[in-house]
This record gives sequence, structure tokens and C-alpha cells, in this order.
Amino acid sequence: MRGRRSPAYLSSYLNELWMINNHYHQFVEQLNDVAESFEMTKEIYDQYSRFVMEYNAYIQDFREAVAGLRRVVKTAIDPPSIKLAKELHTAAPRQS
Repeated sequence: MRGRRSPAYLSSYLNELWMINNHYHQFVEQLNDVAESFEMTKEIYDQYSRFVMEYNAYIQDFREAVAGLRRVVKTAIDPPSIKLAKELHTAAPRQS
């Protein structure tokens, strides 16, 4: 961080990581759409729910990291713009 270019590199890396997270979120949204359109077993429903909880915990950590880095380097990323995954809104899954 002592170099003159470090803030520029940090900003570039952070922006790239943000773009990767946006692509990942798009994948998660598509997965949610597919999961809501099919009837699934309780086991698959539970696995998806665990995935969403882990993803959202990761995103919350990423939001906190972005907020902390904003004190070091100027970035256009606003922590709330990093979206959480939606939980399923389907009826109760069928028992297997």
C-alpha cells in the first residue's frame, strides 16, 4: 500500500471482483427461477436453502470489506448495490 499505484490497483481489483460477484448473482437468480418452477423434494429444498444462507453470508462479508476499503481507496461501488440471494417462495416441498 506504500506505492503510488497501489490505490489504482486496489480499485481495479475491487471493481473486477464486484463484476464477478454480479455475474455470480445473476447465476443465483437464474437458479432461483428454475428452482421455483419445479416441484422439488425436501432434501433439494433444504440444500438450496443452505446454499442461499452461505451465499448471503459471503455477500455480507463482501459488503463489509467494500465498506472498509472505501476508507483506503475511492471506489464507485456502494455496498448495498451488492445483492443478496432470494429464498424460495414456493409452497412446501413434497416429501420423498
